[in-house]
Amino acid sequence: MNVEEFIDKFQKVDFDFEGVNWWPLLKVQVAYQIHLKINATPNFTKVNPYQHKKCKGISIKDEIKLYWLHYQKTTTCKNLVVTANHLNQPQGASNDFYNPFTDPFIHFFKKENISYLLYNVASNQQLMGYPIQLLKRKYEKKVRQAFDKNLEFQQQLKTLTTFLKTQYGQDFDLYNHLVVNIINNQVEYWAYRTILKKARVKNILLYCYYNNTMMAICRAAQRLNIKVIEYQHSQVTSNHFAYSNWSTISSKSIGFFPATIWVWRSSDAAYLQEQFFKLPALQFVVGGNLNVEMVKRKNIKAESVNNTIKVLITLQGIQVPDFVMDVLSEIPNLIFYLRLHPRYPNDREWVVQMKQQYGNQIEIEEANSLDLYTLFNNVDFHLTNFSGSAIEADYFGVTNIIYGDKGYLTYKADIENKRYEFVNNTDDLKNSIINTRKYTTGKTRNDLNVSEIITGYFN
Repeated sequence: MNVEEFIDKFQKVDFDFEGVNWWPLLKVQVAYQIHLKINATPNFTKVNPYQHKKCKGISIKDEIKLYWLHYQKTTTCKNLVVTANHLNQPQGASNDFYNPFTDPFIHFFKKENISYLLYNVASNQQLMGYPIQLLKRKYEKKVRQAFDKNLEFQQQLKTLTTFLKTQYGQDFDLYNHLVVNIINNQVEYWAYRTILKKARVKNILLYCYYNNTMMAICRAAQRLNIKVIEYQHSQVTSNHFAYSNWSTISSKSIGFFPATIWVWRSSDAAYLQEQFFKLPALQFVVGGNLNVEMVKRKNIKAESVNNTIKVLITLQGIQVPDFVMDVLSEIPNLIFYLRLHPRYPNDREWVVQMKQQYGNQIEIEEANSLDLYTLFNNVDFHLTNFSGSAIEADYFGVTNIIYGDKGYLTYKADIENKRYEFVNNTDDLKNSIINTRKYTTGKTRNDLNVSEIITGYFN
């Protein structure tokens, strides 16, 4: 079974709970778990913590505290920038952490004197003076009671999860996982709606709209007519469950999606417009990859030393085909930089084995300690299956080499117009590395004034 079968069977079901059709959340959660199942790395909640937990709500003292906060002057801001801990990465040799998706916007906000407030959903305990966890506890009882009473919705979820078990085995039971995510989302929706209503926010900038908390924020913002702008954080293709196959979107589901998407390229906007045709009000800003643009201004491309050929391989939870590794014996001056994906640490054992087998032709330390853009300034080629890093490599003039059926599907247009190389065997790869004239790009986006775009949307 593939994801399309699941989508075709359930996308027209009205999964109604609290006046909301929860299909977008269900599709995202299930598709992601199917992806992990296929790659033998399932990661879902098997126990429902709400099932046996008595919900007491909050104390009278806490009720008074929230009542008092409601009538106090609240911190306000026009622009709220929402980020998350797990995507922060070290920048260069500094110990400071840098978010490649939101920090470039903050740079321009400061430059143009645009007011903003930065909120980290993973670490900040308060927003606009409100204690987040306390607000969640306040609404948890209400949401759980509503869910317990909605037997039809529960049966719909059981029908869905029973179907998945027949396809993937009895151990692939997502019922509790889905219930927990739905309850958490609805609780967070009420919490953020309470805060945003009082804070008079006009715009919210975030990324990964399909993250459960981000979806709750999108819903709360849509209810309050606050514009949510999602920043493109990677490639958007039919391989990504959150950016493809949205042929059915109910009017009761629109709140799960952003109002505007900031894309890297006009081709990304065209693709997304096609996928989200059920959201005619969705807008696009072709503003480019801000982080790449800023990094390119600071860095100079390094020259190869001792005639070595350096290839960065971005791993994605799936070991590369044998023919890729076999080319090392064909080209003695070839070095593979094997970079682990942060979500798939299990690849490390294979990477270490490759280092032991091929010695100096495998580089691990720099490949995983340097930030991605520094690596692009130090390698000759980028080899991947379907990683979005190919788009970023393109910005740096690094030749992309794609392999695998999924890779071809993801970058079909770039492969067919000879922008990217595609390989199926060792000879293909050897020829691509030795004979390919490295592609040099000028700019992969329109030459737009980023300051003007940001000022127009956020000032």
